[in-house]
Amino acid sequence: MGTLSRPVTLDLIRRAGHHRLRVTLLGCKAVGRGVYATPRPYDWWLEDLPQYVRHTAVSIDTALAAQHEAELACLLQPGSYHVEEGRFSAYVDAVQMTLAPSTYHSGPVFPFDAAWLTAFAAPGFVRSGA
Repeated sequence: MGTLSRPVTLDLIRRAGHHRLRVTLLGCKAVGRGVYATPRPYDWWLEDLPQYVRHTAVSIDTALAAQHEAELACLLQPGSYHVEEGRFSAYVDAVQMTLAPSTYHSGPVFPFDAAWLTAFAAPGFVRSGA
């Protein structure tokens, strides 16, 4: 979100549906390459969400959910979205062999070794807004 216009986003959703592809909407993140980006406004996406799901299966990432948590709480069932990175998934850097809550996580990373599940299950692994 924040890179395409409203009509282009809807067109891509329609095309994905035509090809039976699932779409995951990603929230704009001001880290990594996102530090240099100036996002377009995308405050319309929640209004358009009913159109999106008519065309294809749509998911949202935790960053987008966190950016619109109050609005989503009014629209969706509890438990159908999450706002904490690393709660149900993790990022594995297979080159560095490290584990983190997300690709843009700025906190500590953990070794991805035989004991990786211990790190993933640790209370400090998941942090809101990390």
